Amino acid sequence: MAVSGQVTYDLCKKCNRSYHDLRTMYERNLVQNVFHLPEEDHTEKLEKRQWLLSRDNRNSLPEYRSLCETVTETVQLDDSEYEYQPPLYHEVYCKSNALLDRLQRANPSKQKCVYNGFHCVQRSRTLILVRRRWENECWEPFVKQIPSGCDCMWPKSVLGDITKHY
Repeated sequence: MAVSGQVTYDLCKKCNRSYHDLRTMYERNLVQNVFHLPEEDHTEKLEKRQWLLSRDNRNSLPEYRSLCETVTETVQLDDSEYEYQPPLYHEVYCKSNALLDRLQRANPSKQKCVYNGFHCVQRSRTLILVRRRWENECWEPFVKQIPSGCDCMWPKSVLGDITKHY
């Protein structure tokens, strides 16, 4: 067991060293390229970025609200085999999602979008985490599909192309 752990640790050191070397090379090239940009172009981009982050302009940006109701659940990654980073994430379900309704064992909700004919459709995204076995030093990537929101959409298969209606 100790030999296996040492081999894994040495392998991890090699992986980490190559990653560090690659990152150093990337940062060095990035710094070299930044100095070759025209100074006025760099200054203009910096001013624009600072304007976008300014507290005074924050309220002038448009605010958007979803047309579908959502439910957010926090998922804690507690596992006897692995440690995860980050240790939790958030799943966002459509309030009328069939899976969520089955989990809650309540009366299934019927949610409609603002306009007749539109449906609330569950959106998902790929979440990339890292994990390692509790007895190990080496982290590995871990990919998971999670529910990430709800969109109000036109059901083309039922109602045809939207351009004929609007």
